[in-house]
Order: sequence, then structure tokens, then C-alpha cells
Amino acid sequence: MGRKKYSESRHFNEMWKHVKMARTAALAECDETFRVTCDLCVCPDNKLKPTIEKVYRILRTELKVECYFNEAEKNMLDGRKMGAIMCKALIKEKVFYFDEGQALELLQLRKKEFGDSAENKVDFNKWVANNFFINYKVAYLFSVGLVVETAKERLLRENNVLGKALNKQGWMTQYPEEKKIDSFNVSMVLGLGKADLKGEDLNMFMYAMQLYQIEQYTLATLQRSLQFVEGND
Repeated sequence: MGRKKYSESRHFNEMWKHVKMARTAALAECDETFRVTCDLCVCPDNKLKPTIEKVYRILRTELKVECYFNEAEKNMLDGRKMGAIMCKALIKEKVFYFDEGQALELLQLRKKEFGDSAENKVDFNKWVANNFFINYKVAYLFSVGLVVETAKERLLRENNVLGKALNKQGWMTQYPEEKKIDSFNVSMVLGLGKADLKGEDLNMFMYAMQLYQIEQYTLATLQRSLQFVEGND
């Protein structure tokens, strides 16, 4: 029992590294004005990590039972499902905290400044995803980052050429963007944030399916690019 617990803790420690990477990436795209005006702070690791680990273990058990019923203890969860579990945990126990009153005032100010045109609304939604919804951005970035890592590890064993291509790319292939439409990543962050503000729980199984679609789109795109290169050699 002690050996299993140690192994599980080590596994969570690996995932925690990805949490910190997602946190750093989200913070890098957050406006200085938002940080200062809203007194943006990072929840200390020694408080946040054990809390998230506890929530993660509860949610993991829930999803395993949902997926495997009485066989839950005998089955493992793949990277997409693990990403979904931690995404929900990070939504419940947020990485950043800030003055919500000041943030709402800044939100309304930015909304007026951006205006009502379609392109400006896209810019405003991107601002929301990078700032007001920064915690949901961390949750989303973590989940995608974990899928990249687990897919890469699997492919380096099963399809070395494709695994190396994903490792070189370093991230999931981005869906095409249009000027008057929110990017896929912004839409995902907005969706997570709006649902949480409405009090809606993240459906981990369905979110794992979305991560699966992102993964498959990436691998299909990489495979086509490799075939194109081979065809032109």
C-alpha cells in the first residue's frame, strides 16, 4: 500500500510540473495593467498543490467508475482523461486569485474600449481569455500540454517518426483562424469560464473526447506533412 501511494505521488508530481508550466505560459500573456490593477497573485504551491492533489484523486475515482464501472480498479486512464480530470480540479481550486471587483470594473472598461464591431469583439474575447479568465486558461493549457506529452511518449514507442515530429512541433496543431471568429483556443477558455460562472460542472468524459479530437487533428496533420515531404524527396 505504501509503495503504491509513493508511486501515485510521484505520478502527481510529474503532472504538477505541467501545472507550473501552464501557469507560467498563462501569466506571460496576461496584461501588466490587469496584474497591477486587480492585484493578481499566485496561490502558494505549498497550499495549492496538496489541495489540487486531493481533488484530483476524488475526481479520478469518479471518472474511472463512470468509464469502467465494477472494473474501475483494474483499468488505467489515458492522457486525455487525465487531462480532463486535472482541468476540472484546476477549475475548482484556482491557481491565481485577484480582486474580483476591480477585475469586473476593468472588464467593463475594456469592453467599451474595444467596441462592438465583429473584429473588435474577437480582440475583446482574447483579452478576456488572457486576463479575466486566466485561471481557465491555465486549466486548458495544462490539459492540452498533458495530452501532447502522453501522445509523444506513446508515439515514440509505437511510431517513432510521428513521435519525433510531434516532439519537434512541441504543441498541438492549431485549428485555422478567421478574422471575425474567436480562435479555437480562446473559444475553449471562454467555454470553460462561462460554464463555471454559471455553476455548471465540467463533464470530464466529454471534455476528454474534445482533447481526443484535438490530438487526432494534430496527428493527422503531422502525418500528411510527413507524407508530403516523403513524396517530394
